Amino acid sequence: MSYRANVHGRGQGLHGDKTTTGAICLGSLPEARHAGRGILRQGDRTTPCPQCGHPGVIVEGEPQMRFDQLPVALDGMLVRCGCPAGSNRLIAPLREWIGPGEPPSAKAAQLSAATAPQKAPISPLANPAAASSGNAAASCPVPPKPPAPEPLRLPARIFLSQGKMDDYAAPDMKHGDLDAKELKRRYDWAPNYISEIAEPSRLKRWLNSFKVDTLTREEQRKADAQELFEEFHRFAKPFSWYGPYRSLIDRLIDHMQGNTGAPFRHPLMDQALKEHESMAQSLKKIEDALRDGIDWKRGYYPADMKKLLVDAVLDSRLPKFDGWVNRIDGMGLAVHDTAATEITLKSLNVDGNHFRAEVNYRVQDHFGLDEKDISHSLYGSLPLFQIWFVLQRWSGYDYKPFITEMHVTTIIEDAR
Repeated sequence: MSYRANVHGRGQGLHGDKTTTGAICLGSLPEARHAGRGILRQGDRTTPCPQCGHPGVIVEGEPQMRFDQLPVALDGMLVRCGCPAGSNRLIAPLREWIGPGEPPSAKAAQLSAATAPQKAPISPLANPAAASSGNAAASCPVPPKPPAPEPLRLPARIFLSQGKMDDYAAPDMKHGDLDAKELKRRYDWAPNYISEIAEPSRLKRWLNSFKVDTLTREEQRKADAQELFEEFHRFAKPFSWYGPYRSLIDRLIDHMQGNTGAPFRHPLMDQALKEHESMAQSLKKIEDALRDGIDWKRGYYPADMKKLLVDAVLDSRLPKFDGWVNRIDGMGLAVHDTAATEITLKSLNVDGNHFRAEVNYRVQDHFGLDEKDISHSLYGSLPLFQIWFVLQRWSGYDYKPFITEMHVTTIIEDAR
């Protein structure tokens, strides 16, 4: 038989079904089929909506029936596109014939009409039991209501990047791992910043015109490093002279010179993340996913709808400080690209047709260089990066890189 499947009294959605705005639904699991058509599930996409022009996504599913862990989509379930919330839904009529040719019921009716003898109508009085029961005996039994979906437990992590949090084993977190011989072999500029010879002229300093003070090798090494850090600050100025974040790079260089390796946090970094253009985009996507996924009748967000939040973040852009202004405001040096991102839905309060959500962004980067950085055709030739690399990677200096961390917690308020 090739009638549309009945799932709890509703038709099962299939690849090629239309939505109420005229878009066509696209299945994503070809191996799960009914009557040769892929079964639709929550999260499946649609062609661009004829009304708004945006592709849609099915945002509801039946949690009691799943294929490959995802709930199946049924007739009337919500499709999110650019149209007003609730205006676009899946069309999958129950008892619809989806096989080839005419449905068997039509052929059987034609055959029955042609061959069956005419019968007199039966009065209800001839069968008191039937008369007393009315049409109830002929009706289908009402299926039991499925249990209420489980609410999403909060706080809930809705995104974690492929880059690891607190990754001290990353290539740009190495330090003191190269001796002078290896550095000079790899990089022809290295001798400009490395000296292992105890030159008498470098080991003495005049305290006054009558007394010469001799430095130890360790003291001379620290003095050389101090000169390099001063150069580090000087060469960083052309990259950090504009805007409210320009002082950050000096703070980061000083933190590196302190050589604790401890993570670095500062309100200016949090502010830079909060004001980044990508934040508004990803927050709008999360807001839409919350509004479309909330069970408004029960007043919470179902756990089965978490994928909608994850997809919302994946469909947006994560923050990177690689724009033109970041080349002069210090953020291109302080952060540039980010190493790891974690987004958490901390709380959600649904009140009637309104909701209030608290979302936290935690972003990390590494203030350190690896071989890929120093081998860059442009940056690797600049004294700024050469000094940075030698201070970090030469065993004679061994200044530790560290993790920079940014936190932003923001409130989303909206209504359906």
